[in-house]
Amino acid sequence: MQKATVTELKQELIATGNLKDYGTDTVTLVLSISDHRHRAKVRFYRYPSFKTAWAAVARQLAETPQKSWVRLEAVQSTQELPRETFEKRLAATFRMNYWRYGVSFDKDFKTALLEMESNGQAFFRPSKEHRIGKNRSGSWVDYDRVEPYLKKREGQLPVDIRQTSSVWVFTTAGVFTDGEKI
Repeated sequence: MQKATVTELKQELIATGNLKDYGTDTVTLVLSISDHRHRAKVRFYRYPSFKTAWAAVARQLAETPQKSWVRLEAVQSTQELPRETFEKRLAATFRMNYWRYGVSFDKDFKTALLEMESNGQAFFRPSKEHRIGKNRSGSWVDYDRVEPYLKKREGQLPVDIRQTSSVWVFTTAGVFTDGEKI
């Protein structure tokens, strides 16, 4: 990607506001890159400072073709939930794909999923009893879909995502470019 585009992406990301999650005292940037034909490849960069995180992202962007679709997000807040609380909140959503948070099954975000990944890949499934507009979704995590996806993206997983006692939910803000306009 051209240096000018990378610089502009950085400036626009900074303009979104809070770049540091003060709850964890870290900066987590998420880079999603697509060639227009395939789903985006997603990568999480988690560091103690924006400068360090940005350096890693900038190296990847320098190798990215200019015409790629790129979404760059910063994790703005993180909340650790007991697994039971997470599962209750997920089940209480009104419809499948209405979950509006990223999810990580470990505190270091090695098993993190963006909201768009979870919804786009249908990682959260509604119960058989769910009737749109009539009741809550009863959604649950389809680990048989999530695990192969994360293993392909990350390699070996650091935790058994089915057994963690906590789940981290998070919000992001970001910018997008099609290679021409941000």
